[in-house]
Amino acid sequence: MANARRAVQQAHERLQVRVFLDYLNRRHGANFVVIEEPNPPEAIIRSGRITRWVEVATAFWNPAWARELNSYATPGESLKSVGDGPFLGMTAESAASFASVVRAKLQKDSYAQLASKYGPGYLVVAVESPWINSTEELRAGWSASNLQDRGYFRSVYLTLRARGGHVVRLWRY
Repeated sequence: MANARRAVQQAHERLQVRVFLDYLNRRHGANFVVIEEPNPPEAIIRSGRITRWVEVATAFWNPAWARELNSYATPGESLKSVGDGPFLGMTAESAASFASVVRAKLQKDSYAQLASKYGPGYLVVAVESPWINSTEELRAGWSASNLQDRGYFRSVYLTLRARGGHVVRLWRY
């Protein structure tokens, strides 16, 4: 099961990198392509003579939602439902999860070597919550106090589900 789950996670990460690169290339008139997938980070990308790196993180509504989504997507694994509810405070819980994921990545020292080799990278955070569809909802759970950004990322981008696809938003923290 672990190999099947890892394959699902890798497919998710590749999708997030692809969505981000489509956005980045369109927005900046670049032609970034994946040249390596060392994991971590999920991708080393290049456009012309510019080489960067991309790390992907996922902010789930809560751990039960993560289990449901992953069990549904993993071949041979039975569905582990989040349950019937009632659910309260879902937007706040999603926003808190997002803040925790982003803070952990921004404060993680293991990216120092990558940043030294390629410069600051891009952090792409997939927001996996049925309750969040805008950055304003995430702002409510975000407080920059106590954030010790190590400077390993040049910017943080979010991917949100929208209209049967994804939208990418720059996160200003």
